[in-house]
Amino acid sequence: TFAGPPYARYVAFGPGKATIEAGMPIAEKAAPSGDFQTGSLPAGPAATTIHTGDYQKLSDAHAAVETWISEQTLAVGGAPWEWYVDDPTDFPNGDWKTEIIWPLTN
Repeated sequence: TFAGPPYARYVAFGPGKATIEAGMPIAEKAAPSGDFQTGSLPAGPAATTIHTGDYQKLSDAHAAVETWISEQTLAVGGAPWEWYVDDPTDFPNGDWKTEIIWPLTN
């Protein structure tokens, strides 16, 4: 049973490429099966924001969070991820909400 919206975690960045982990939260721990693996997102402090709009502007929201982290003299503690709060088929005008989470070091 799904326990929340899907997410994408940006594990690695590089010029012209990115490694992305896509996932769905589940209600109960499950054993890996076929091409699927289980895992967890890190717990702890994080900088977050809600982006409203189409996905083409998500990079602007990520940049704003990175700037805020730097201005607060905080340090990133891992790969950021996005929760896709709204189903795009429910909002065809592109007015989608996406939560952006940047883990911080303690």
